[in-house]
Amino acid sequence: MINLLLVSHGSRDPRPQQATARLAELLQKKLSNAAIGTAVLELGEQPLHQQIINFAHQLFDSKLVNSQTNLQVNSKNHSQASSVEILILPLFLLPGVHVMEDIPHEVNLARSILNPISNSISNPIPNPISISLSNSTTTLQILPHLGSHSGMFEILIEQQRFTETIKEISINPTNSINLPNSPNSDLVEVWILLAHGSKYHHAHQPIKTLAQQINAIPAYWAVSPSLETRVEMLVAQGYKTIGILPYFLFPGGITDAIARQINNLQQQLTHVQFKLASPLGATNNLGDLILDLLSTKVD
Repeated sequence: MINLLLVSHGSRDPRPQQATARLAELLQKKLSNAAIGTAVLELGEQPLHQQIINFAHQLFDSKLVNSQTNLQVNSKNHSQASSVEILILPLFLLPGVHVMEDIPHEVNLARSILNPISNSISNPIPNPISISLSNSTTTLQILPHLGSHSGMFEILIEQQRFTETIKEISINPTNSINLPNSPNSDLVEVWILLAHGSKYHHAHQPIKTLAQQINAIPAYWAVSPSLETRVEMLVAQGYKTIGILPYFLFPGGITDAIARQINNLQQQLTHVQFKLASPLGATNNLGDLILDLLSTKVD
């Protein structure tokens, strides 16, 4: 029995959470004998640690827990003791502050509230954390973040291939739709892999590695080198067909802003053709990567 909690960043825009819910539904179909929940690190109605606690309560209150745990029943008072493991998967692409500090802190906080006696919060990086819930014991285990999977580059290559069959980009910030056209359109001469970026410089190394794997140039939204800087460099080198591959999970406010920036660049650089790929999306391929991450912990 797998109990999986998908933890995303959180947004005021409803689209990322809707996509996370679709991803959870997709995983539920692939893992019929599983309990899958979703939570957000920021901008949720409750802080993440409370969402984790709520998910644990839901498991113990449900028939799912009764089917997976060994119950020890006292014949006199019929009290029950049970245990359950919750796998927490950070739906993050970079090993930045959220993955390395914020999520482990919230997991430890959930543990300290549920079991204040065992209040050891040293070394919070993915070690099992046992917590007590009444007469029940819960183990919280943080899985490696989604972007750590070595097969991520294969999904990006598929995004590149699809985008190269699109003749023109339709930059509509409300839905970021790309319009398929003739497969005989000009191929992309050079790709820019655009990630969010982090103040943790070591978090950029996976992006540089991915960029090498897909023959792209890395750029970042929040830190330098920026998309505009990379475009200026490539145009100066004579490139006329530039593909931009947003390394973001789902459409949202940032991907809308990226589309607007590309629209502005297109108006300034009329002799250059830009091709904007879609975010990764809640796809079967992404679901398979998650199943693979799970298999390393469940086997």
